[in-house]
Amino acid sequence: MKDIKKLKICIIISTVIIFIWLGVLTLLVVDHANYTEELNKSEAEMHSFMIGEINRLHERVEILENK
Repeated sequence: MKDIKKLKICIIISTVIIFIWLGVLTLLVVDHANYTEELNKSEAEMHSFMIGEINRLHERVEILENK
C-alpha cells in the first residue's frame, strides 16, 4: 500500500515537473521568435536604407551624364 502511494506521489511530481519544463521551453521559443522578428525588421530597414542610397546615387549619375 505504501508503494502505491509513493508511486502516485512520484507520478504527480513528475507530471508537475514536466509541465513546468514545457512552460519554460515555450517561453524560450517565444522569446527566440520575438528576437528573430526584431532582427528581420532591422535587416529590412537596412535594406530599405541601402536601396534609397543607391537610388539617390543613380539619380546623381544620370544628372551628371545628361550635362
